[in-house]
Amino acid sequence: MGPNEQALPQSGQRWEPAWAAAQARIRARRGDGVVVPRNSRVSKLDAELLDDEVAEMLREPVAGALALVRPGLADRYRLEIDTAIRALLFWLSVGSAERRATYGQGLQNLRYARTGRLGLRVHLLGALSIGGAYAWARMVGAMSLRGWADAPRSSARARLWRLAQRVERLFRVAAVLNFVAFLATGQFRSVVERAL
Repeated sequence: MGPNEQALPQSGQRWEPAWAAAQARIRARRGDGVVVPRNSRVSKLDAELLDDEVAEMLREPVAGALALVRPGLADRYRLEIDTAIRALLFWLSVGSAERRATYGQGLQNLRYARTGRLGLRVHLLGALSIGGAYAWARMVGAMSLRGWADAPRSSARARLWRLAQRVERLFRVAAVLNFVAFLATGQFRSVVERAL
């Protein structure tokens, strides 16, 4: 034996306890024996940006075609056009039983997990995230156009306007808290996903 070589232990007594402890830690992290892959938070955020870019790419030709029919039509119905494009993209991607992923998620190799009532949750996710955002924007826009913000303070319209503003602020605070939780855990990009 040379000067830098050491004799190996005969019975393996040094590594066996460390190996057993490592296996116990691995089993504890697996929980029920199923290893859940952790996707990168950056990939999930990139998927959302890619979905927004796809919607923007589709919005331009639709707006151009509507401008040929009647100038100003695309600007007047911008919210409806955006909602229709997002709904169509959602139902053609996530709504598909095989895909379970938006186009951006597909490019990032992400998909919604198949758990329990996936179909119902997917429909609720689309309805609340796309339809809910549209309904809220239309409601607040209509209230604003009718001057509810300038109504006398004791009127029902003014109270409803203040309530709508409080609900919107609460939702924004919840969105910020959800984003912080998303950065910590890597799950549930939006408040609606967390709720479902």
